[in-house]
Amino acid sequence: MASSLDQVGVLTKTVEDAEILLNAIRWFDTHDSNSDKKSDTEVKSDDIDPKSLKIAIPKETLAEGLDPKIKERFLETVEKIKKAGITIEEISLPILSYSVPMYYTIMPAEVSTNLSRFDWIKFGHQGDTMWTDTIQDYYKKMRSEWFGEEAKRRILLGTFVLSSENYEWYYLRAQKAREQLIADMNTTYEKYDIVLTPTVPEVAWKLWENADDPLKNYLADLYTIPANMAWLPAMSVPMWTIEDQGEDMPIGIQLMANRWNESKIFALGKVIEGLV
Repeated sequence: MASSLDQVGVLTKTVEDAEILLNAIRWFDTHDSNSDKKSDTEVKSDDIDPKSLKIAIPKETLAEGLDPKIKERFLETVEKIKKAGITIEEISLPILSYSVPMYYTIMPAEVSTNLSRFDWIKFGHQGDTMWTDTIQDYYKKMRSEWFGEEAKRRILLGTFVLSSENYEWYYLRAQKAREQLIADMNTTYEKYDIVLTPTVPEVAWKLWENADDPLKNYLADLYTIPANMAWLPAMSVPMWTIEDQGEDMPIGIQLMANRWNESKIFALGKVIEGLV
């Protein structure tokens, strides 16, 4: 979808399983330009003393927009982590407030570029060119039929921000904001080992709920976007449940560390797993 944002991830039942899988897929690949020789280093969370970790909580992630019930559970979990002997401090990371507009400028631009190859001749489903008068009509017909509504939305938005009249105003500004995010995160990790946030600002939606509300869907990515934007490892761990519309719904807590520090994430993740 988006070359500079895509990351490999796994879904597991336990933190230990996630660590096992990471060690299975982490190897350096000479044929992958995104691969690094540091990948050959085994991740060992057992070598990390959780009490040696310093945790940062950006106050911006607890501001307006976060469901009060999720905030309450998050703060309860934070207190339990503190009682386990782990240092947690609140910090300010104002750049996080710009994560959503930053992401939804850069990501559609990359989507628009990457999906341009799907002309439904060389790539994608091939239709019958005899039913259209020109090749342009064929492209229009096939791309209209075979791209979903969200793909079309992102292609159009990406084409808009990459156009000559908008490129500098939108795309370049978003890239500069991304550079600032990376710099601010690097500064944070000079003092702290892990940045802790809720995983999402709202309770999990029911199937197809808000499917026709793209803005609400985009805002749900508020806390998870920075990891992709700054190329950081992150993990979501289940954090209790809360009652919503008569049901107990699961919520998560996100752990985000500096590059090549996955072992710290797993060490703290195992502690949280034991607390909840």
